[in-house]
Amino acid sequence: MTVPAKAHEHLCRRLVIALPGTYEQARERFERAVPVADELGFAAARSWREVAILAKTNAPNGFMRFRRGDVAVLPAGLSPRGQAIQYLMGNHVITEMVFRREPSAMLHTALPVLIYRDRQGRARLAVDQPSLLFAGYDDPDVTTVGEHLDALLARLICVLGGCVPEGLGSALVDHHGLLPAGRA
Repeated sequence: MTVPAKAHEHLCRRLVIALPGTYEQARERFERAVPVADELGFAAARSWREVAILAKTNAPNGFMRFRRGDVAVLPAGLSPRGQAIQYLMGNHVITEMVFRREPSAMLHTALPVLIYRDRQGRARLAVDQPSLLFAGYDDPDVTTVGEHLDALLARLICVLGGCVPEGLGSALVDHHGLLPAGRA
């Protein structure tokens, strides 16, 4: 028996954050704050406890990088020359919490992030707000994970020296008791 296809609509809010310094400095700060995932370590983990410990160690700011793609390496005729690097960042523990509830939400557990130089030469970070993506699954537990990702994203923006947008700032304290980096 064939099951009919389903379509789900959700809101999307793109956040574009000004970052201090040059594009190169912003990229370097991001790559220090969001280290490459230790995939060999995760593959070698013998228990969920080991995975959780490795995730905490590997993601000091809540996220680790799964992929990096330099947008500027496209063939010259396909795009204007500029500086932009796209990343996928996430966290194995957070991914597992979502997968347990709603496997299709895996579409959003690795967050696409873009660090780029805008037309005026300023460094920017662009990312879609996680809580709005996760709210589209109509599951309060999945929505809560999205709100937690908002809080982690807000904290990362602080670490990078950016100003946290209003919609994310309240997530830091209201939902998860997280304070901006550098304030205890």
